[in-house]
Order: sequence, then C-alpha cells, then structure tokens
Amino acid sequence: MEGEGSSERMSGGGGTGDRQPRVLKIRGCDVSFPHKPYPSQLAMMDKTIQALKNSQNVLLELPTGSGKSLSLLCAAAAWHAGAARELEQAQAPAAADGAVSCKGEECDAGDERAGPKKRREKPKRPPKVYIASRTHAQLAQLVRELRKSGYSNVHMQVLGSRDQYCINASVLKSDQPKAQICKDLVNKNACRYVHGAPRLEKHERLQEGGDLRIHDIEDLVSLGKRIGGCPYFASSSLAKEASFIFCPYSYLVDPMTRDAMGIELKDAAVIIDEAHNIEDVCREAAGLELKYDDLVETCAHLERMLVSDEESDEAQNYAALESVVRGIKDHMQKWVPLLQSNGNHSVTQHVTSGEEGAAVMREVGVTEETLKPLHKFLETALAKMEEQLQAIEHGGSRGESAQGMQGQRRAGAEGGKGGGGDTDGESAFYGQGYSYKGRYVVQKY
Repeated sequence: MEGEGSSERMSGGGGTGDRQPRVLKIRGCDVSFPHKPYPSQLAMMDKTIQALKNSQNVLLELPTGSGKSLSLLCAAAAWHAGAARELEQAQAPAAADGAVSCKGEECDAGDERAGPKKRREKPKRPPKVYIASRTHAQLAQLVRELRKSGYSNVHMQVLGSRDQYCINASVLKSDQPKAQICKDLVNKNACRYVHGAPRLEKHERLQEGGDLRIHDIEDLVSLGKRIGGCPYFASSSLAKEASFIFCPYSYLVDPMTRDAMGIELKDAAVIIDEAHNIEDVCREAAGLELKYDDLVETCAHLERMLVSDEESDEAQNYAALESVVRGIKDHMQKWVPLLQSNGNHSVTQHVTSGEEGAAVMREVGVTEETLKPLHKFLETALAKMEEQLQAIEHGGSRGESAQGMQGQRRAGAEGGKGGGGDTDGESAFYGQGYSYKGRYVVQKY
C-alpha cells in the first residue's frame, strides 16, 4: 500500500532490504526515511504533507509503537525543505533583475547597490514548525526520533524554562523561585554565564554539520556548563532563527507564555503530539486561581497607590483595578455561608455554573471590552509594585511588609495570566473559574 502519488527509491549505501534508508516521493516532496515505511506510516506522511501544503487541519491516529512520531517529523521536514526551495526559486528572478536581497531593513535611499528605485528586500522564509508535546521528557523522545531520520541538519531548538536550563550553582541551590533569582542576577549584571550565551549559541557543535545540530535540553545544558555559556538565553536566541521549535503544550495555548517566549503562531505550522493530553493544559490555561488574603492585601495596596498618585495620569487606572479586585473579594466573602464539605474534612467549597462565574466577572467590570485595558493597567501597577518590593528588600521603605508585597504581586500576576496560583495557607479562600465544563468554585482551607 502506498500514499496518493507516492513512490520510493533507495538511498545511501549501508544496509540492505527493508532497513536501508530510502527517499519517498509523496505529494511532490522528497521524504528521506530511515527504512521501508509501514503502510500506516506512509499513509500518515501522505496526509501530513497534504495538510501542510493546503494549510488544513488534520487529526491523525496510529497505535502505540507504530512509528507515528518518526513519520510526522520526516513528513514535516520534507515539506519544510520543499517550501524553502520554492521560496528560493521564486526570489531568484528578483535578484537576477538587480534587486538587492538581504537581511535587515530597507536600503538607504542613496545605496548604490539598490539603484534609483530598488530597495533591499528581506528574504522570505518558510513557516516555522512548532512541535508540542505534554512534557519535556516526551519532547526529548521526539528529538531522538529526529536524530534517527535523514534530517540531521534541521535547524531546531527546544524551548524550556529557567528551571530546565539554568546552570548557575547559586540559583540551583536556592529555595526561592529560580526565575526571579535569575532576573535579579541578570539585572545586577551578576551572572557570568549570561555573557557566555553568544559563545554557546555560535558553538561549532550546534552549527550545520555539527554533532549537536539536533540537540535536546540536556545536550545544551551540558555544553553550556563546559564552555561557561547560559543555555537559557542561548536557547531563546537560537529559537528566533530555528525552523523547528519543540515546546510543551502550555507554551502554545497560554497567551502569557507565548508573549514571554516570543512565540508567533501566525502562518506557522503546529503539530500536537499525543494530542489527547492537551485537554487538561487548555483548561488550566483558561483557569484562574486566587487567594482571598492576597486580594485583601492587593486592594489595600492599590488604595495606597491611588492616594499617593491621585494627581497622576495613572490614578484612574488604579481605581479601575481596585474596583475589580474588591468586587471579586466581596463575592468570595458573600459565598462563605454557602460553603459545603466535599468529603475532605479540611476543605469546604461552593460550586456553581460557569455562567454564574462569568456573570460575576461582568458585574465587577471584567468584560471583553475592558479586559485588554485592565491588563495594561495591571502591567503598570505590577511594575510599580516590583520597584517598591525591591526597595523594601534592599532596606529602602520600611512602611510595607516584603512578604505582604509578594502576596500582592502574586495575586496580580495570577489575575493577569489566569491559572497556576498558590493554594497553601490556613483560612485561604480562592476562586477558580473554568471556561471548560462550566465550573466556578470557591473553596476554604
């Protein structure tokens, strides 16, 4: 059995029979494959290339152990290589006519190379391919599959957090959140590994033909330790030019994470591996979890900011934020008499419909129209809170509690991103709103 319009020819010299590498012609793409594909693999590559060429969605399923990951990777790499060749051929006539094609901005008006009316044109690039899975362990498996393929020079990168990539011993030993410690060290110019990131990024082993051209997080961390370069910042820089980006689901479905990591999905190809696992990640990304005590502290601090900056342009914005936070806090308090045991003696809760949760948000002033402006106000307020917190931690103002400020910052961050907040502490109330299955929960610990 073969896919539509497919054929094959042997490639390479080492090996015989079914295990010999070969090149398959599938829908006009030359697909390098490490062995003779099973009929199901051939069908999967055919449908994958069809969807990529036509910008379509496709849902594919194969039994465990049938080589679906290898099929997906080879098909995507072949399509991407074909798209790159087509772009080069399309841009060749423009260069032959005298147009200057280069990276960067347009030529200056007086650039002799550009001629009187010719301008530099930024070369077009084929779409990025984002390949997402549930965990970094699963991503590492995908990278191993890519190594098995005939695409050892694919320009790729695995996205990860500071928790995965940091090699600074002082950060790793600390009990504090690594992301915040890293940011503080970078701001103080106190991390020597950051300055070595460009050296790591340009290391010969990561370049075309290098043995680590295809690499996972552990490979980059190991190389970073050896040459003294920060893997986190090197990976972020490498990802900007990479054609294939491997990342966890949350990096794609959470808009805050997408913005933080510089992920742009417009015109990109997205492959979701083991897609049955993505449901929980989507629900978490659309959820919200807040502690009542943090809301109380945030309200109080916004009121003080409002008083201290009442003559500034930001006063009205602080007032809008304070009104929203106070409204959510009051609704939590109002529902306290309705809390019932859920079978856990330390937890009581009140569960209502998602519609009621949405109604609460509308009542306190959070609607589709106000969400973006409120988010901008929140970013400004958080930046100011951050400045004040740093001043407190460095012995500046003594009028605030650093611990209390951290709670306010946490509540603000959770309100901005929607999900993943702390739930520890006694007598802590939190509201949790889901856009999935219509749940709105208030619990008491």
